[in-house]
Amino acid sequence: MAKRGFQNLDAAVSSIVGGAIILGVAFQIFLLIYNGTSGATLNSYLILIFGGFLPGIGIIVLSIISIFPDQNYKLLGGIISVISFLSWLGADGGFLIGFIMALIGGMMIYFNVAIVARSSSGPPSKV
Repeated sequence: MAKRGFQNLDAAVSSIVGGAIILGVAFQIFLLIYNGTSGATLNSYLILIFGGFLPGIGIIVLSIISIFPDQNYKLLGGIISVISFLSWLGADGGFLIGFIMALIGGMMIYFNVAIVARSSSGPPSKV
């Protein structure tokens, strides 16, 4: 990963997958409520929207923004981590795995951690 290229790509991918899982679980819960499987009230829809759909979409969008250089990584990572905690309200954190992936990705973005393969330090060989 180059210094001036994409930043935090591995952290962003982790957060994007976590956000997608949270969004998917929220969509499944929406289908259950919409089809009348459970007793749906207005509160059910509001909790689902603010606890499932918005956190999932927010995590995905903020993770994509964090890929590009010259962003405020601490702010983006902190917001992603807080939003992943808020996802417990409506979508139960996306079966826990979405919550964990989004939280880890948000923390990696916050601390600007990148997983980079080390190159050999010797001079290039002549061919």
